[in-house]
Amino acid sequence: MKYNNFESRKIKFCFNCGDPNHISRFCVHKDKGFKCFECGAFGHKASEYDKTKSKPEVTTLDVKFKPRLDNKVTIEDISVNSLIDTGSQATLLRKSVFDKLHMCKLYPLNLSSSGFGKCKANPLGNLRVTLKLMISSVMQIYVVKNNVMSYDVIVGMNVLMQGETVINENGIVIKEKFQSIEEVDSLSVLPIDETPNEVELNIGTDVPNIFKDKVKLNKVIVKDRFPLPLIEDILDRLQGSRVFSTIDLKNAFFHVDINKGSRKYTSFVTHEGQYQFLKVPFGLCNSPAVFQRHINTIFRPLINDGIVLPYLDDIIILSSSFEEGIERLESVLSIASEYGLEINFNKSHFLKKRIEFLGHVIEDGKIIPSTLKTKAVLNFPEPANLKQIHSFLGLTGYFRKFIPKYSTIARPLSDLLKKDRKFKFGEEERISFNQLKLMLAEKPVLRIYNPNYETELHTDASLEGYGAILMQRSPDDKNFHPTYYMSKKTTDTEKKYSSYELEALNNRHREEIF
Repeated sequence: MKYNNFESRKIKFCFNCGDPNHISRFCVHKDKGFKCFECGAFGHKASEYDKTKSKPEVTTLDVKFKPRLDNKVTIEDISVNSLIDTGSQATLLRKSVFDKLHMCKLYPLNLSSSGFGKCKANPLGNLRVTLKLMISSVMQIYVVKNNVMSYDVIVGMNVLMQGETVINENGIVIKEKFQSIEEVDSLSVLPIDETPNEVELNIGTDVPNIFKDKVKLNKVIVKDRFPLPLIEDILDRLQGSRVFSTIDLKNAFFHVDINKGSRKYTSFVTHEGQYQFLKVPFGLCNSPAVFQRHINTIFRPLINDGIVLPYLDDIIILSSSFEEGIERLESVLSIASEYGLEINFNKSHFLKKRIEFLGHVIEDGKIIPSTLKTKAVLNFPEPANLKQIHSFLGLTGYFRKFIPKYSTIARPLSDLLKKDRKFKFGEEERISFNQLKLMLAEKPVLRIYNPNYETELHTDASLEGYGAILMQRSPDDKNFHPTYYMSKKTTDTEKKYSSYELEALNNRHREEIF
């Protein structure tokens, strides 16, 4: 029996037309002469091709089959016709479409590319645009001449390989007390067929394995790094002010809209139907940063003038007198009304000499811990495990600037948190616990730092820890008063330092703080 070994032979191409199905002596186009592989015409070779002649227009045949590879895509809010080309490594855009894109800069580049049949498609340049095909992504695309292709854009694999951010909650149902839909006016009905039962993160093979697991929404969201204000910076800027107004914004994050394409990820089910958030909800990792940027943008002129200091949904208005306070309050309320900010008047206070802001009571240039915060410390039960030690040190640490040598006093408690340390709440730990309570119960007072006042810095260092006291002379009684207590306990390595090295370590740390 003979076997046909034709498939194992090397495929030969026709020298005339380039067809792999026959050789030149059987070519039906033999009388036409050689075929040019540059332009596709017969009668000359590619080496003899006249480069000055106009390039032929590349056309595509739209075959009616499903799924269709042509689709509508949106580029910078402009809807265009596209062809999905899984064989193209890049995405191409016609020059006529680029001319419609405003505020988009074309970057020239020296790049040569070829398409089907070795047709040249040298790009005029590249640019980065927002392209939406099911999801929105910022992409690099190449601009080519209009005669290169008949579609407005050819979508290549650099777009198709982009993963769609999706969620799988593993079927966990969370039950919460449900407010009526009339009360939660930031919701809208979501059709049930738009929410799949299980959605996975669609990613490529080059992504680290950690991203292939089914993860929660906060773990796949690109983090917004917009910084929140430091509380210490806010308190320092209160110096010189004597009359304050504080505004509490109602449903803070609901002032910011969610992008339409992202709303489906906030979907939840109630007994009245399925809903999605139209506004930024609480619980998303980016909500604080997004809202802080929103508020800073609204009040930017007043922030720059030192009139307003916002911290998320808490806004404090500074003034030196009642008359100035009324004028500034009117400006803030006018801006809030213009931008549709909702104010919780039950939690807002106007034109007060004594106010509570961010856990501190401010009055006449002095700062003391708020009664509510200190009450939580005083009522804290004796810790029975490491979690309670963490909680207690978190409460007292918020006010460590009020307590001299805080790190040294709290050392027995913080040492319990060391790795492989067995939990034992003994007499030494109990003394530390009660001493911290006592020092906060005495309502320590700090003065607001003023760069114009006479200042002294007192430092101390020992094997147990090091610290400093920043003091300023008050023009009222001519005495020095503390404005900040800094302290830090020594590590096991630092305990071996000489006194000179400990003082140098203290100096470096105080410069970082002050």
